[in-house]
Amino acid sequence: MTALRWACALATLAALLLVGVHSSAVSARPPVAAPCSASAVTGQLTDLAPNGVVAYGCEGHWAYAWVVAGSGAARVAVTELLSFEGHVWRPVSRQQSCSPATLPAEIYRRACFSN
Repeated sequence: MTALRWACALATLAALLLVGVHSSAVSARPPVAAPCSASAVTGQLTDLAPNGVVAYGCEGHWAYAWVVAGSGAARVAVTELLSFEGHVWRPVSRQQSCSPATLPAEIYRRACFSN
């Protein structure tokens, strides 16, 4: 009788381990990598109608972009801080997000201490 109990316990344990391994393997999906190109980073800046990208950079799900908007006397350089959300870069408030505790050091330096 004891041998039967041990066999049932081992079979149950093996089944639980197999189900647990299968479940975690199926549900664990790697996050989408944030594309880091000038067009990807500035693609959502349509309200600025940027006509030039001076510089940009990405680290993790944060990016900055220095863009030129307007033309002639109305030409202005603008700094944008962006966060990768879902599958696109979205502008975020520098006032709310510029913190060395939140941003990678290079993004913080380039996005938070310019115009």
